[in-house]
Amino acid sequence: MQGLGIFSDDAERAVLGSVIQDDKCFDVVKEYIIESEAFYVDKNKKIWETILDLKSENIPVDVVNISSKLKGITYYLTGLEVPTTANVESYAKQVHSDWLRRKLVLQSQQIASKASDDTNDISTLLVDVHDTTSSLLNLEPGQKFDLETLLSMTKDSLFSKRNLTTTGFAPIDNIISGMTRGEITIFAGRPGNANNTTVANIARNLVFSVKKVVMFNS
Repeated sequence: MQGLGIFSDDAERAVLGSVIQDDKCFDVVKEYIIESEAFYVDKNKKIWETILDLKSENIPVDVVNISSKLKGITYYLTGLEVPTTANVESYAKQVHSDWLRRKLVLQSQQIASKASDDTNDISTLLVDVHDTTSSLLNLEPGQKFDLETLLSMTKDSLFSKRNLTTTGFAPIDNIISGMTRGEITIFAGRPGNANNTTVANIARNLVFSVKKVVMFNS
């Protein structure tokens, strides 16, 4: 399939050779090699999976230990030696980039196939495009989950006055503090409780305070 040939065997071999020669390289490489599928060449993929197994068992990563787990590959391993491990991060970035390009090509082909079928809903296709982009961006190094930062952002979103828009009715604002920006505010109530009148007046207050208003009534 088109796109599957996007890879650099030299970069893959250099990454593996660097890790085998210098254990410190492993921590650098693992930031970019998120999945074993990042390696296109099947033999390189198996070597990386074996390295991960050795690491999990706290066994030194070297030619002898890899060969003991992966039979018939000793000669190939000896050919992975690199003149210097100083460029290991650059090699890892290349492998990572090639992997993302392959994923992008494959997923784009799938989306294109769906798009050519006019029985598929366009909204669903657009969501697929968005999800594909988001999922690939999340695979970029540095996208780490930070609980402290998330809690701080959540607190700011919920309680910061900068993130709230008042309705213009003091009794309501005293209870809900205002409507949160970037979110949909829903006003609901039983029939005959002046729901429409209340919302219309809130919209009026917002317009008079030079706010843009979009209101849906169902």
